[in-house]
Formats: sequence, structure tokens, C-alpha cells
Amino acid sequence: MFLFGENKKIEIFLWNNNCEDKTDYCVDLQINSSKNLMCMPRWFMANYSSNDYVFSLDDDLIFKDTKVIEDCIDYNRKNNASVGAFGVIL
Repeated sequence: MFLFGENKKIEIFLWNNNCEDKTDYCVDLQINSSKNLMCMPRWFMANYSSNDYVFSLDDDLIFKDTKVIEDCIDYNRKNNASVGAFGVIL
């Protein structure tokens, strides 16, 4: 469990589909797989979260803004809407 922003607890889950990468990352849950199963692992792992929000990020997307997750949560609270192209309520 990590602390984020104003000491808010976050969980980090990793679906690692790079069979050559044997790194044991500092995350709450890591699943190593030899297959790229597209978006399904994200929603599978989201079911294990004990938090109110799930933020899904692909490894080829890097944000310059360190407050992007906090900004998304603020947007959600103000607009009662999901952030992204499509909203999914689990």
C-alpha cells in the first residue's frame, strides 16, 4: 500500500506480460503472464481493489503531470462522471 497526495492510500497492481522481464516490482499485486490479454486483466485486477477509484495505465503512456490521478479524481467528484473515452462502473 502506497500513500498518495494528502496521505491517501493507493494500491498498485501490475499485469506484466513481458515474459523477459523477471523483475519483482514494488507493487501490491503483480501477475506475470506470457500473454497480452488486452484490457481484461485490468478489470480482473480492479475487482481486488479496496479503494473507491481504479486508474488504469498502459506501460507506453507516461504523464509529465504528477497530479494526473488526483486531477482525475477531482474531475469525477465535481462532474459525477468517469474520466476517459468510456466509463465503466464495477
